[in-house]
Amino acid sequence: MKLEMTTGRLELYKYEESYVNEPHRHPDWFQMTIPVRGACEFTQSGMTYHLAEGEALIQRPEEEHHFRTGPGESVLIVKLHGSLLPVPENRGNRFDVNPAEAAEKFGVWTSEVINSRNDESLRAAESRVVHEVSRMLEAGMPPAPGHAADADLIRTIADPHLRDAWDYIRAHYKSAIPVETLSAIALQSRYHFIRSFKAATGLTPHQTILKLRMQEARRLLIRTSETVTAISAGLGFSSASQFYRSFLKDEGKTPEQYRRDNRI
Repeated sequence: MKLEMTTGRLELYKYEESYVNEPHRHPDWFQMTIPVRGACEFTQSGMTYHLAEGEALIQRPEEEHHFRTGPGESVLIVKLHGSLLPVPENRGNRFDVNPAEAAEKFGVWTSEVINSRNDESLRAAESRVVHEVSRMLEAGMPPAPGHAADADLIRTIADPHLRDAWDYIRAHYKSAIPVETLSAIALQSRYHFIRSFKAATGLTPHQTILKLRMQEARRLLIRTSETVTAISAGLGFSSASQFYRSFLKDEGKTPEQYRRDNRI
């Protein structure tokens, strides 16, 4: 089955069951290919990808591509004119989505396009797609090189033992980490370690652990359907109320408000 809907600046497609198309290019369009049930074999610029549910792929203008689906499989295609969605070149082609949520969003998009009664309502429908696809890409794409990523920070720490301590935090931040464990890794006294760690990173060990937990909490709230209680427990907070207080202080919103405002 094939569903197709176009507006001139936006194209939405849904392919179900067995489907295969021929290699082709889009001169002025970005395309997002999103498997939402089963897998999808996708060939792009001479490379073949075996995409599982939620493993989405971007096709930039002029990139040759084609794909095939099999029985029981379903793929969503979202095409936006390049003037609407200029995707940065340094962010790669892959991004992750929650397949159930992507399918739900797609249903809303097609419904709003179908029910558009004039140019104004059609433009509003297009704007919604652009806004939500942009959020989807931002949440699911890897960070751009040089954007203060963790790996970049650790390379700036001159003391190799402090780097070992930071690396330990990065690997175990979801668990309780005694400062004594970190100071032993850094070969420093507890007091000296806290001072030298903050001087090197700008944060205390406790602040670093909390920062990493908040980053992961935001990702989980946007990209999964896990309950706030489950997220709290998985990130090592002693209670859901502690997580609530920390998240509200860090983000200025409750976890539920953040999820509602940023859901993709």
